[in-house]
Amino acid sequence: MRTSPAAKASSRGFPVGVPAFGVPAFGVPASGLPAFRIMVAGLALVLAAGCGAAPPPGLAPPPSPSPLPTPAVSGRPSESGAGPGVEGPGGGGRAAGPAGPGRERQGARGARAAWRVGEQGGEHEIEGYADRVSVLPGERFRLLVSTTAPTFTAQAFRMGARPEPVWRSEAVPGVRQAAPITVGGMVTAAHWRPSLTVDTTGWREGVYLVRLDASTGGGRYVPITVRSASARGRVVLVNAVTTWQAHNTWGGRDLATGGGPAPKVTFDRPYDGTGADFFTAYERHAVAVAERSGVPLAYLTSVDLTPGALRGARAVVSPGWDAYWSPDMRAALTRAGRSGAPLAFLHPGPGRTRVGLYGRLIRCEGPCPRWKAPGPARTPLGLHELLRRIARDRTPGPRLLPSPPARNEAG
Repeated sequence: MRTSPAAKASSRGFPVGVPAFGVPAFGVPASGLPAFRIMVAGLALVLAAGCGAAPPPGLAPPPSPSPLPTPAVSGRPSESGAGPGVEGPGGGGRAAGPAGPGRERQGARGARAAWRVGEQGGEHEIEGYADRVSVLPGERFRLLVSTTAPTFTAQAFRMGARPEPVWRSEAVPGVRQAAPITVGGMVTAAHWRPSLTVDTTGWREGVYLVRLDASTGGGRYVPITVRSASARGRVVLVNAVTTWQAHNTWGGRDLATGGGPAPKVTFDRPYDGTGADFFTAYERHAVAVAERSGVPLAYLTSVDLTPGALRGARAVVSPGWDAYWSPDMRAALTRAGRSGAPLAFLHPGPGRTRVGLYGRLIRCEGPCPRWKAPGPARTPLGLHELLRRIARDRTPGPRLLPSPPARNEAG
């Protein structure tokens, strides 16, 4: 802020408007000094008001202007894609109330937060797993749930750019399943009884979280992927479920020794934590980015990477922590890379650990060994740039046939 001459004089200890060193201020004659002092005092008042300083004693500050009215609705659209103050799918289209930080934040996040578990509750208040890692659209899977609550409900959400509910169960009687058993060092809950069957008819391909809600308030997730029957002409997103399971400490044993060392692990048990920690922490945002890009997508899990599963893929993206590969997984990815599909691994150390995959069992022969030979070459492109290039590429995908030659109408 530029300092006025009056303020400089005041800073040296001289009263405002009094001449310094006996010289009349601004060359004003001494006879006109009283009137001039009043004028300078008014000027100082204006300057002080503009600089935030207090006015001189005995002078009232000027009245402050009335504040402008605050608009009732924020102009920024919510993350659900709805207009200002209107919730997205599942929100019932509720109009916004008066503006305010809390209300604006709630309106922007309301639809997105519907899929989230509120409280995990007690350690075994509710937990469960699916008897299938992935299903084709229209297939069924069973949920095996253990809970200490009298009843529970299950609700499925398709995760992506806009998480959306697709199915909800009625209240199901709660049952505390038998304790897990350890067989050959492996913890399993394969002896649990199915609680309900879920029909995926009408579900789109994609990644889903089934939220289990106990009537006592606790909640957990069960992940399930509705996989694609073909990868041709599409960018394939791979859920790294073998790594999820290798680090799953439910029951106290895992391959990664986060709990206790085990020679093998099984998908026939719940995941620890919320039930979907690896997906929500490492993969959820990448799936949302891919869906917003508009490129054609396919969805698989790491156990679905069998020979031919990636045939014709435009690119393959492993969005999460993907460290545990079987020989079939490695071979499928290597073959896709050699066929010209860029391979994007968004986290370090992809496929560094070799495992055997036997149905729903993942096994290491002794300590889990590292692959000695280098893995398939990965693209240097980040996810955004890879998707942008594919979106700009107008080359017909492998599924499309070449256009027939133009007919000569004159002939």
